[in-house]
Formats: sequence, structure tokens, C-alpha cells
Amino acid sequence: MNILFLCHQLTGGGAERVCADVANGLSRLGHKVAIMMDTSIAIVYPVLPDVQIYSCPERKGNSWIMYRIKIFWKILEVLKKYKPDVIVSILYFHATLAKLASMLVHKCPVIVSDHNSFERPESAPFPLNQKIDKFFRNYYFDYLTVLTQADYTFLNGRFKKVVVMPNPLTWEPEKVIPSKSKIILAVGRVDIWYCKGFDILLKAWSNLACFYPDWTLRLVGAGHKKNVDYLKSLVQNISNVEFVPYTKEIKTEYRDAEIFVLSSRYEGFGLVLTEAMSQGCACIACDYNGRQSEIVINNKTGLICGIDNLLELEQKLKILLDNNKDMKNKNGQMEDSVTTDESMKLTISCKKNVFDIEHLEFQYLENVPVLQDINLTIDHRPTAIIGQNGAGKTTLVKLLKGLLKPVGGSIYYGGSDMAEKTVAMLAGEIGYVFQNPDDQIFKYHVIDEVMFGPQNIGMTKEQAKEKAVAALKLVGLEQLADENPYDLELSERKLVAIASVLAMDTKVLILDEPTIAQDWKGRKIIQKMIRDLSSQGKTVIAILHDMDFVAESFERVIVMAHGKVLADGTKEEVFAQKDVLEQARIDQPYLTKLCQQLGYKNLYFSLKD
Repeated sequence: MNILFLCHQLTGGGAERVCADVANGLSRLGHKVAIMMDTSIAIVYPVLPDVQIYSCPERKGNSWIMYRIKIFWKILEVLKKYKPDVIVSILYFHATLAKLASMLVHKCPVIVSDHNSFERPESAPFPLNQKIDKFFRNYYFDYLTVLTQADYTFLNGRFKKVVVMPNPLTWEPEKVIPSKSKIILAVGRVDIWYCKGFDILLKAWSNLACFYPDWTLRLVGAGHKKNVDYLKSLVQNISNVEFVPYTKEIKTEYRDAEIFVLSSRYEGFGLVLTEAMSQGCACIACDYNGRQSEIVINNKTGLICGIDNLLELEQKLKILLDNNKDMKNKNGQMEDSVTTDESMKLTISCKKNVFDIEHLEFQYLENVPVLQDINLTIDHRPTAIIGQNGAGKTTLVKLLKGLLKPVGGSIYYGGSDMAEKTVAMLAGEIGYVFQNPDDQIFKYHVIDEVMFGPQNIGMTKEQAKEKAVAALKLVGLEQLADENPYDLELSERKLVAIASVLAMDTKVLILDEPTIAQDWKGRKIIQKMIRDLSSQGKTVIAILHDMDFVAESFERVIVMAHGKVLADGTKEEVFAQKDVLEQARIDQPYLTKLCQQLGYKNLYFSLKD
């Protein structure tokens, strides 16, 4: 597919960085990609050599109308030459011009990728301009992407073909956070300081700075001298404030800082917020009507603050500053013990459910129900789903993966309705290992098979190989990397299939009968893998008939029969319910039977290595 992006420039902004990242990702997937800029400013955000760049002459002394005409002619020229299958207009700069040009010389759909918020406070500048921009956008787009569910709701179904598409995080989240400095960080374009709320952040810090002389507020972002000078004037008598121009090494800034503040009065989706969280910063986010609350869970993954609320921002900063010594664990996560009162608990390891399943119904044939009114919550605990063939186990996990769609009820993943997500959108989030590895394997070398999934979700070849090698090592097959998978034993092919999904580094791993054909060694490898993934905060869900392995390896057990849930609880609780297990035609684990024969009630124990 030929894809043309229209973007103002490739420097100095979050939308521009997303444009470069997405263009690179699509190029890696084999698409032909081009970017047209309306300036000839030097590119800061790197693009792959295969990505074609077109640029317009500088505006110079041209009037606004003449400059737009020049851009329009440039778009016409590019469309004639490039003949894209789709045009993606980043922000709204040229969406109308692109649509008109496509009607004249090369018909193709125009997608407007909006990176602002549709809803803004009344105090926001240029309200008339915004209304005009929105008017044209609403009439001329073929599709519109918005960043948040809040904006989607704000539109209230007034426009068709609107899709929620949050900004991507292209950085690998740090698993072990290095030592940090006493820095409070804010990042953003200085020229839009009112939008970014830098003035209120500086005012808040001016009231606190004297009490925390060993801390520094660092504001990173490019801007004209007059805007930088104005912000400096707000803290002219304070020494522990730094203004840093735009830097390519922004990741280093996040890694050095203890605290990150998003002080925006309005913001579509705080990409800087997700970047800061990925690098272990304790975060404060000023939130307008719930948009940043889609990223940060107040008092759990960070602190939420109202916009333009100077006192509240000071209070939130003080909470983190006063608890700095104890607010992080070894993984950079905030501990539950960090409080100023009993209600103020901060933890990155959020207790939010992974899946919320409400009144779920499914059938392959009309009037032949497979799942009936399933109501479940699935949290981060390693969970085994057990039951005889035909109980509905595989159907349930395929619904969780998005391979099937419910005929009734709802499934929520991380609080978001899965009905709004495609399989492609979930590919990097939820991994699924089929029962039969031969349904999954199709490459002629083990290493190529394991690398395929990571590359398919956008990793570079180098990143994919690194993940693949690590995954093969985890399942004990690193010495078979160059072998043909079809020459391996069934047990080894199963481990290859598992490694292929492990390499994708998904948050959720679903295993369908992982112990099939495995000997004692293979079972131990899989058991250790489950334990390691769980310790990393990942969720493992497995379908199993091996009750002894379930008892040894899982914390939670769900019993299913005839499309219904018969029991749900810890393994100790479930395996003590002999009558329920008999109803599901499931045998108790051997050691549970032994405990009961010895006269112990409601007790399960296992032998440890």
C-alpha cells in the first residue's frame, strides 16, 4: 500500500514525532510510505531511508493565502507522482487541501489524525480558529482518529467513521530503574506555554522551591526567546530552575528525573506522560475532563490534579517531594506505603482488572449456546481454566484474544471495551499459543519463526532477534535456533510456539494446553516461565487438563462446564470442592486427595524443589 502523510514538520512536537514513528513502523511492515512537509526545516525525528520525503519552499514573505496556494500545488504535484492509496493528514493543517486535491487528480481516502483535544476550556486562546478548523474537518474527512475515549464521547456520535487511536509508545519500558536525580521534569513546546500550563507549574514551584533547595525544576522544550523570557520572569528570583532547549536525548532527561509533571490546561493524549511513566518517573497529571485519567489512575499509577488549580498542584508536588526517599521500589514502582494520609496510596503496580467479563454469550450455531451469561473478572494472578472438552474454555480465551466476537454481553480489557479493538490492535498486548503448535508454525528455521511475531508488531529486525534469542533461552531451545521446526519433536515444537509468542513481549499470555507431550523437564521449563512472567507483572492464563500441574503452577482456578462457570477461586479453595469437580468431571490433584485421606480438610500442599 502507498501511504502519504501530510505533516507540518518533523521537529519539535509530539504529533510530528508520532508521524515519524508510525511512518517508520508502516515502512517496516512492507508498505511504501512518504511524508510531505509544508516547510524545509531540517528533520529532527529520524525516518527510515525507505521513507520518501517531500517538502515545500519556506513561506518567507508570502501572504497566508498565497502560501496555502503554494502548498496546494505541491500536494497536487505529489499526488500525481506518488499516487497514494490513502492520505493521512497529521493534525488538520492540510486535510481540506488534500481532499480537494484528491478529488481533482487522484481519488483516495483522506484520514485526519487529530492530536489535539476537541474539547477545550473556555479560557483557551483562539476559540474562533478552533471552531473554523473543526467545521472544515468535519465535512471533508473520510475518517477521523481521535486520541481519547473522552474526545470520542464528546463528539457524541455526531460524525461517522471516528476511531479512538491513542499515541503509541515506541520506547521499551524500563524493568529496573537506575538511580535518579532530584529533578522535577516538564517537557513541551515553550511557544504554547499556555496550553502546556508551564506558567502555573512555575508559580507552584516558586512557592515550594525554598523548602526543597536540593531539588531542581527542569523545563525542556524549544521556543522563541520572548516566550522563554516570559516564563523565566515568573521565577526570576529562584535559582533551582533550569530551562533546557529541545534535545534529541530526551529519554535521558526522563531517566534522570524523579518526578514528572504534565501541567497542561488541555491535552489530547499526554505522550510525554506515557514516556515518563515508562522510564520510572513518579507522575502528576493535570486533567481536563478525564483525558489524562485514561493514562493515569489517580493514587495508583500517579496523581491527578485539576487544571488551573495552583493550590492542588502544590499539594500533589509536596506529597511526592516529602516521600521521595520511600516512594520507589527496586523496579521504579511507587509503594503502597507512601502516604500523607490513609487514603493517599501510590502504586504503579495497579490492581485494576486485566479483563472484566459481563453477561458474556456466544454461539457458533443459532440457538446452540456455547457460553451462557459468563460474568468474570480476571486479574494479574496466574489463572488456570479447567473443564472437560466442550466446556467452552477455548471459546472463552479466543474471545479474550479478540479472535471471536461475543453475540451478547461485553469484555473489557484494561477498562476498554474490546468491541472497539481489532485483532491487530491487540496483537502486541495479548499473546495466544494454540493447542496444536503445527497450527502456528510456518517458517523453516526456528529463529525465523520466533522472530516473525515481534517483526509483525513493528520491532526492527535487530530488536526481534534479541527478543527471539531471549525467548528461546527461556524455553531451553537456544541450541536449536537454526533447526527446521518441522524436524523437531512435538514437545519441542510446542516450546517453539510458546517462544514465538513470548518474543512479542505481550502483557497477557494465553496458553492452550501448554503441557501437551511435555516430559518432566518440559513441564519444569513451562512452570518456571509462568513464575518469571508473573514476577514481571505479566498475566498468564492457561487451559489445562493436567490438575497436578495446575496445582503446582497457578494461583487461581476457574472451573467450567456446559458453557458456565461452576467455581472460581484460589487453587486451595477450588480443589477442596470435590462435589463441584465431580459435576465438571474433573479429578482432584493427587496431593489434594492425599491430604483428604489423611484427614485434613480444605487443605492443599505441594512439594517444593
